[in-house]
Amino acid sequence: MATPPEIDHQVVAALYQFRMTTAEQLRVLHTPDSKPELMRRRLRPLKDEGLVEEVVLPQAGRLRAWYLTERGARIASRFPELEGVACPPLPWSTPVSAPPGSGSATFRPSPTATRSSPGC
Repeated sequence: MATPPEIDHQVVAALYQFRMTTAEQLRVLHTPDSKPELMRRRLRPLKDEGLVEEVVLPQAGRLRAWYLTERGARIASRFPELEGVACPPLPWSTPVSAPPGSGSATFRPSPTATRSSPGC
């Protein structure tokens, strides 16, 4: 199945609205009839472009969640279909809470992530 050219736009818009999702959740939302690897292949170039980043979820084994970087949030905030949609807090701007007794949880953003305002 060929990847539709609008999928990158759709993925960035979905991450803007939902804050964090797994590749599987994005696949089910945008290309439910595709193989799971398709969405991961679409996310890699977005990561290379500095628009998205991923994190391994601490209590989910190797499951990864994807989120927009500040650059990705700035770009998404200009999408016409997102006009009037509030900019969600970026994951690294909100402390990660850990269950009591599990030690402290720390979210470490990519070294390429910046801390300036996302422009939302």
